[in-house]
Amino acid sequence: MRRSIAQEIYEGEKRKITNGTLKPGDRIIESQLREEYKASNSPVREGIRLLCAAGVVEIHFNKGAVVTDYSDERRISEAFEARYVIESYCAKLLSERGDPEELRLLESIVDDMERIVSKENLTFPEEMEGDERFHSTLVKLSGNRELCNMFSSMFLFAKCSFNVLYLSERVYDPSWAHTTAANHRAILEAIKNKDYSSLQNGLSEHLGMSASQIGVQILINK
Repeated sequence: MRRSIAQEIYEGEKRKITNGTLKPGDRIIESQLREEYKASNSPVREGIRLLCAAGVVEIHFNKGAVVTDYSDERRISEAFEARYVIESYCAKLLSERGDPEELRLLESIVDDMERIVSKENLTFPEEMEGDERFHSTLVKLSGNRELCNMFSSMFLFAKCSFNVLYLSERVYDPSWAHTTAANHRAILEAIKNKDYSSLQNGLSEHLGMSASQIGVQILINK
């Protein structure tokens, strides 16, 4: 089934924001969207509404829709700290259930990431895809749609912040991916073993490392 035009606009403009084509402060102009997507006013405005709901676009007085500023360190810190609260709760739920199929799914994701990070010429989008898949699955398996929505928004904010504050000025170091994969393995083992202390420590260490790569320190109360 073909996606709605509003969804196509949302996905297309979100992709431009995450890959840096659209920069913080750039205006999202309705007339340009109508022309690019061959769309009428209604789906264009709905697409912009979806972008605002995801946190990648904001409405400014006298400017209209503009790309969010991802250099706000306080917002970045709060996003990572909120992620810890959500993910530690969801991980504990999975651990308590101990559902073999859920654990096998997470294990397959970690296995895939370990294979990916061993390849030559690894790129940041490839690492990010594996990282997002692990964490989004962890939250999705909780079955709580509101938590999934909140997580998606915060992960997207962190991804855009990384592009703006790090990759724009520095060279991607693929050795990070090995550490990321090892972090995921440790989190998974803690879930399987119902080791909640190691689970909390593993998540806080992993999210703290990710935040520090952007140049932001976070405070997590376990």
